[in-house]
Amino acid sequence: MDEKVSKSREDYLKNLKEGLLVAFKMNPSGKVMSAMVKEVEGEQVKVETKNGSVYFIKKSDIAWVKTGKRWPGGIFNALRDNVNQK
Repeated sequence: MDEKVSKSREDYLKNLKEGLLVAFKMNPSGKVMSAMVKEVEGEQVKVETKNGSVYFIKKSDIAWVKTGKRWPGGIFNALRDNVNQK
C-alpha cells in the first residue's frame, strides 16, 4: 500500500535550512510577512525579506515553511492583507 506520511510542523521547523521561504508573524502587531532563511542558530532564525530587511525571529513565530510553488490559501490571504493595509 502507498501511504503518504504527513510531516508535522515541528518536523519542518527542525529541518529548517538556509534558502527556504517562510511566513512569520511579527510581534506584537501580528502582521504576517514572508522572508528567506539566512541562518538558523538553535531557536533563533535570521531571515531576509525581498526588500533586504533583516529580522531575527524565533522558530515559534514561523507560521509556514514553503516547500512547494504556492502558499496555502490562509497564509496567502494573511500576506496579501498586510500589503493592502499600507
